[in-house]
Amino acid sequence: GIGAMGLAMAQNLAKSDHVAQVHLWNRKDLTLEQTKKMDSSKMKLHQHLSSAIQHSSIVVVLLFDFASIKDAFLQFDMSPHLRSKILIQSSTVTSDENLQLQREFSQTGVRFIECP
Repeated sequence: GIGAMGLAMAQNLAKSDHVAQVHLWNRKDLTLEQTKKMDSSKMKLHQHLSSAIQHSSIVVVLLFDFASIKDAFLQFDMSPHLRSKILIQSSTVTSDENLQLQREFSQTGVRFIECP
């Protein structure tokens, strides 16, 4: 997600010499202010989550809550896109919800890292 924290993280990654491209996706349409803050040749906004995942080796999840994660990732079969990727889960969820996400994501072949 490209909310306040997600956008700031993406901007910092785009400034890094270690990152060639930052692929972004947001559940909702972006505001004009958010779009202006994405003014970097290293930031690419994708219309679909699957496209952003396909172009990334590391996927950072910064969504509002457990329901948002389930809606974005688990409602659709993202397994083919997540296989062999590293997924860093930084959304606000409970410990039990995070364990459930870890179980579900691990079945896709992704390496799951909790990093709240």
